[in-house]
Amino acid sequence: MEWLLEHAPVDARWCLVHATHLTEAEARGAARTGAVAGLCPTTEANLGDGLFDLPRWRAAGGIWGLGSDSHACVNAAEELMLLEYGQRLMLRRRNVLATDAQAQVATATLLQAVQGGAQAAGRLAAPGAQAGLVPGGMADFVAL
Repeated sequence: MEWLLEHAPVDARWCLVHATHLTEAEARGAARTGAVAGLCPTTEANLGDGLFDLPRWRAAGGIWGLGSDSHACVNAAEELMLLEYGQRLMLRRRNVLATDAQAQVATATLLQAVQGGAQAAGRLAAPGAQAGLVPGGMADFVAL
C-alpha cells in the first residue's frame, strides 16, 4: 500500500480490495485519499488473508464496502455477519461496527456497507447522489 500511495493517483474513485495487511500509517494514508476499502470477509477467510482492522480504518475517516470475489460465499448477510464476528474476535468485544449514534449494529453495518458500495460502484458520482433506496434513485438494495 505504501508503494501504491507513493506512485499512483489513489482517490475516491479507487476501491482497495483485500487491504487486510495495512500498517497504521498506510491505513491513515489510504483513508485520507477517499478510496473505498473493498472487504470480502469470506474470501479473505478462505485465503487466510487475515482480518481487516475496520475500527482503525473508520477512525482514520475511511469508507468501506462489502463484496465477494471468489464465490466462496455470495450471501450479503453472511458476509456482514463474518465481518462483524471477525472484528469481535480480533478486538475481543461486541458490537464493534455500531457507533454511538447508531446503536443497532446490524443497521449501522448495513448502512456503512451500502454507502461504500455505492461509491465503489460509481453511483455517487452525480451531484446530489445518495446511496441506498431513495426516491428517484436506482433500486440500490440488498434483500437480507
